[in-house]
Amino acid sequence: MLVPYHDNLTSSRDDDITDIEREKIKEFDSVRKTCLDRLYELIDRNEPSIVLDDFLFLGNLQHAKNRELLEQFQISKFL
Repeated sequence: MLVPYHDNLTSSRDDDITDIEREKIKEFDSVRKTCLDRLYELIDRNEPSIVLDDFLFLGNLQHAKNRELLEQFQISKFL
C-alpha cells in the first residue's frame, strides 16, 4: 500500500509501508531536495543565467528591476 509522503517514517502507520515503498519515498525525498536546491540557487543568483549566448537570459524579478544589470547584459525586453 502506497501512503502519502510524510516526514516521520517511524509512525504507527509505518507497519503498512513495504520496504520497496520506503525506498521509493526516500528516493522521492532526495529528488525533491535536489529540485528545491536548484530552485534556491536560481533565486539567489546575482546575475541571470544565459540560456542562449547574448540573446536569451533566465532571471528573476530582482534581475528585471535592476536597470544597471539590464544595461550590462544589453537586455531590452523581458516577459
